[in-house]
Amino acid sequence: MSHGSRLPSAKKCPIFPRSSHWNKRVDRLPVHANSAAIVSSIGLGESLHPDFGSGRYEGAPIGIPYRTVGRGARRVRFNFEFAGESDRVRYPLPRRVPIEGGPRSDGDRHGARA
Repeated sequence: MSHGSRLPSAKKCPIFPRSSHWNKRVDRLPVHANSAAIVSSIGLGESLHPDFGSGRYEGAPIGIPYRTVGRGARRVRFNFEFAGESDRVRYPLPRRVPIEGGPRSDGDRHGARA
């Protein structure tokens, strides 16, 4: 069983805590009755594409960037286009936060606009 990876910049913060389903053993669980159909719908030869910053497209960075922050990071309230899908709290915002597509991009951006 995995105990969660550690980030070099956040040594006391596991990416997935011990209680996360991502840290559960599955090798001894029974195969789900619809397993073959699920795998077939995904594609047996397909690979995982997490999209965490994977290069450039048309000159702009692509992928969903992320940055770790410490407890002392300033917290900012954001206005979200789909506010019902986000918690109404102040979010920690590091300096020079990376934004999907770069600071002048448009679209969903997977970043923040204060």
